Formats: sequence, structure tokens, C-alpha cells
Amino acid sequence: MLASATLTESGNARRMAPEVMNGASPTKEADVYSFSMVILELLTGQYPFTERKRDTAVIRAVIDHVQPKRPTVTLVQNWLTDELWVLMQRCWSSAITSRPTMEVIAAELEQMEKVIETESILVVVCV
Repeated sequence: MLASATLTESGNARRMAPEVMNGASPTKEADVYSFSMVILELLTGQYPFTERKRDTAVIRAVIDHVQPKRPTVTLVQNWLTDELWVLMQRCWSSAITSRPTMEVIAAELEQMEKVIETESILVVVCV
């Protein structure tokens, strides 16, 4: 395992792509992985893999391609739609080339936003 003490001290272990932990140079695909981890953190208010208390356990999980568990807290579920969760899982794909590009992510997020706006308008009209 190439992950070092410096890695864990910086706090990045919970957001870093497995291939980077294994010594590969950062890539756009690794950034996609990290981006999705940041989205998870923003939605939950907790670091990814919060159930693992030590960074060494997080590093092992990430290198073994374990994905975070979907949050079950009601407030988070209101924001974390099935579509967004599936997109996040694609970003964590162990097949690096299967991860979506940031352009694809942006387009899908924009589409999700349009659906939410449409549903909000329908709720207002129906009320």
C-alpha cells in the first residue's frame, strides 16, 4: 500500500481515488471520483466513510473499491435522489474509464435541476 502518513494527515484519504492512493498520478478521472466524494460530504455534513474511524481503514476500503453507503437520514434523502446517487456511484467506478467526464456530470446535474424545477412548478399549480 503506497498511501503515506502525509496522505492521511491531510484528510484527503476520504476523498482520494484508489488509483492515486496506489501511486498513480492524479487525472481528470481521479478528480471525478473526488468530486463525488465532496458532493457526498456536502449533502451529509460528514466525511465519506464516516463509519470508519481511522484513515487506515478508509484507505483499505478505497483501495478495495468499497463505495460509501447511501445515507438513510431523512434530510439527506430529500436531496439525494436516486438519479443523483446513481451518478455518484458511476463517479466511484473501479473501472476508471467508466467514470463520467465533468461535462457529462454537469449536463446530468442540469437535467436533474430542470426536473426538480418542473416538479416544483407542478406542486404549486396543483395547490
